[in-house]
Amino acid sequence: MSRFIQSLESRVLLSTTPASQATLQSDQGAIIADLFALRSAGATYLKTLGGDGKAVAADLKGASNPTLLRTARTDGNKLAAVVKRDGLASINKGVSLTRRGVADGEKLLSKSSSKLQARVAGDATALRNLATGPVAAVESDVAATTFISDLNALLAANSGNAALAGAISTAKADLAVNGAAVRSATTKLSSDLNTLASDLGSGGSVGTTPSGLPNLVGSYSGISTQTSGNHPGRQSTLAMTISTESTSGAFSGSMVISRTGATTFTATLTGTITASGAFTATLSNASGQSVMFTGQLTANGRTLSGTDTSSNGSGTFTMTMM
Repeated sequence: MSRFIQSLESRVLLSTTPASQATLQSDQGAIIADLFALRSAGATYLKTLGGDGKAVAADLKGASNPTLLRTARTDGNKLAAVVKRDGLASINKGVSLTRRGVADGEKLLSKSSSKLQARVAGDATALRNLATGPVAAVESDVAATTFISDLNALLAANSGNAALAGAISTAKADLAVNGAAVRSATTKLSSDLNTLASDLGSGGSVGTTPSGLPNLVGSYSGISTQTSGNHPGRQSTLAMTISTESTSGAFSGSMVISRTGATTFTATLTGTITASGAFTATLSNASGQSVMFTGQLTANGRTLSGTDTSSNGSGTFTMTMM
């Protein structure tokens, strides 16, 4: 909650107040629409996954591939289960958190109290956590990498089965199209959840700790561009979450660095920030790989930028709070 508060004498108060009632209601309407869209996209995904799986199994009757078929069926069922689980979690939590957050924000607009301020700050945090938790999990679920590999293995073992080849082609096409629809729904939902969180009073900006230091707790996304090393000009996508920060300015969290065609780098992050916004951070994983980040929190309190250095070279980066 500290990222939304500032010290004032012996009390702790919110840095800002919620947006207007009309804005909060509009945010709620957008999120509810997003949740219906996710439910529809998820239902289509699951329905076609089941139907395509049955078609593949039917075309394998009499074939001598029981182990491959059993593996594909198991992985397909697991895929359906996690999509259903994470999708339902997103929908159920999204409805309750949205309605609670808007209701608390409207109450705070009419009458301020320290209890309501704390509740609204907690609502905003819960909304952002939903966006980076169950909602993000749905996106990763629909990648379906293992199941697609199972289908390819079945096809390779039955290269002369034209009916099976057609069924597998249909299944893979459906996974791609319907998976894209699910990802689109989750992307929109995530964005609108963060918008409501901002409109509840955070303004989307980094607050200050009671000690006066900038508080970086939150989720960030951005780009790193290599300037020296083996591949100058090459860009990587950064996704960072800072989960804790002490009153001394020490913070910790995690980061994912990804690039098309390359192995995703996921590691823990530790660092410190000064009162002026200057910061250093080290990203490291269990294999001993590390990246050093040095930079500055910009005047708008939302953007971190600077230089990054690793064994592969150095570059510049910019990350903005979502």
